[in-house]
Amino acid sequence: MSQAGANSGYGLFLSGSSSSSNKTALSSSPPAEGTQPASPSLSWWGSLARNASKLVFREGRSKAGGASSDEGAVLVRIPLRAALTAENIMASEVQMRSLYSWMLDAHMCNERTLIMVALVFERLRGPESRMAPYIDLLPTSFNTPLHFTKAELEELRGTNLANASSTVYRNLQEQWDRLGPAMITAAKHAGLEKAPTFDDLLWAFSVYWSRGLSLPIPEEGAASMVLALQPEKLSVQEGLMPGLDLCNHDPAAPCWWEVIAPPRNASQLSPAAIDAAMGIASEAALAGKDGMAAASDAIHLMEAGSPRESQVLLRLHQGASLSASKELTISYGSKSNEELLLLYGFATQDNPHDALMMVCPLPPKNQWDNVMFARVELLQAYGLTPQFFLQHPDAVRAAAQKSGSSPASASTSQGGALVLPPGVLDTLEVFVLNYKELSQRMRLLRQQENRPDVSTGEDPGTVLPVSVSTLPQHSPVLDIDLLETQAVSMNGRQLGQLLDDLGMRLATLTTLERLLAVKSAEIEDTETGTGSLERDEGLLSLGQASVPPRVWACLVYRVGQKRLIRTYITLVREELQKLMILLRKVELMYKAAEKQ
Repeated sequence: MSQAGANSGYGLFLSGSSSSSNKTALSSSPPAEGTQPASPSLSWWGSLARNASKLVFREGRSKAGGASSDEGAVLVRIPLRAALTAENIMASEVQMRSLYSWMLDAHMCNERTLIMVALVFERLRGPESRMAPYIDLLPTSFNTPLHFTKAELEELRGTNLANASSTVYRNLQEQWDRLGPAMITAAKHAGLEKAPTFDDLLWAFSVYWSRGLSLPIPEEGAASMVLALQPEKLSVQEGLMPGLDLCNHDPAAPCWWEVIAPPRNASQLSPAAIDAAMGIASEAALAGKDGMAAASDAIHLMEAGSPRESQVLLRLHQGASLSASKELTISYGSKSNEELLLLYGFATQDNPHDALMMVCPLPPKNQWDNVMFARVELLQAYGLTPQFFLQHPDAVRAAAQKSGSSPASASTSQGGALVLPPGVLDTLEVFVLNYKELSQRMRLLRQQENRPDVSTGEDPGTVLPVSVSTLPQHSPVLDIDLLETQAVSMNGRQLGQLLDDLGMRLATLTTLERLLAVKSAEIEDTETGTGSLERDEGLLSLGQASVPPRVWACLVYRVGQKRLIRTYITLVREELQKLMILLRKVELMYKAAEKQ
């Protein structure tokens, strides 16, 4: 993947002509109309990829031509053995294998870090490295916060990303302290002219995280089909996929990729048949349809054709088409701007996947009292942590309504109930419970874990009845209008329980409102943050050309964060007002019921 995202860095394009005589090309600038630039890397790419005669590598974008590609076509196929995974590195690398094995066995690094270490050594080998043509394509500079100047880091003041990038950089320095001496000694023994440095590890770290993939590898067949039908027959390897990592990000990308593996009993079968089989099954799975019929057709076709080895295919989405000179993009997934900026060095305006990370502040562990220990224990019992994410309200509501956990009448604007992502209310409730309530929750959890088995004659009455509001991760969405209607027919005991539930929700949302207010003050303050949302929106309106790329990415990111904070503050305060009104009404009903 391009570390800079769309509009920057090398990209993968459909060539400007549909002639079969076209050659794959690579250049650092767009070629002149009607020309095909040459590069020493061409022979390397050609040896890896098939069906690449209509593809061009170059920097930047170009206007579309007139040729169209076939729907559902396989644009590129790359053998899986070309992937830079820990397994492939250990199998092919002879000179450094003992060092790599020792690092893994001594727990000095994991498989991800091993790939980074291998990248460092291959880069230091220069032209003698078998990976030299690929390394020549890799960026030497990055726009991620790990590479920011001190002045550029000021653009992130008050954001989570400011702390996160500082933590990642510090952890990488500590990792170098562990790995550095062994790497320097190994480089000397290998006869390398230059010893590795921290900057080399930083480069490899940035390459890996801006281009790495999780490769779902099926035992046989297409990964998408196996995932839909037999997910247990998928294994996952992490690493780099040379060639595929040149594809830039586009949320509406026309292309997608997957891994296919030959049938275990495959003999000499043609790639054309497997392309048809995998296309049928994969598109059915991606569309969320019942893949059984499609899989049956695919299996029938697989009997007549299959690849001879596992491959990574770059495909065109069914129904999509590409014109000549059009860039072949893929989607990096539903990533927030925080993740896009940290890993890839860019951010997208009006990102529907943006999210706000909220942290419940904890004192240092040596200052914890019994209450804090109980809170943390309850969080762990619920499978929660003292932090949560607030996605865009529209995305949260759509997911909640799809799962049936949101009242149909609720909306994110006026007149509807507030819908929060799963786990948010449960996390906050832990921090508003007193010690007695915390103990009761823990006791209920333990009783649920030791629920009596009625079939063995155990008395089910030994388990106390549990209120819905006390169950872990079951904080209900409160439909205010519906509750007000139902309260009229409730008896005194039910009204008392409703009062308790409303009181807990009031305390929980008040805590959320305070956390959001603190967050807003931090990020919009001129000293601890970067100023008001209105100021940033004014800068944004001037356009991308008005500021350097890194500053622009920071601006887009923090505008999204400030908007989310303000949106949630408004929604929470509206919900609190509704709760207060309902609480007063229920209190009057409860007092009236008690007098009867």
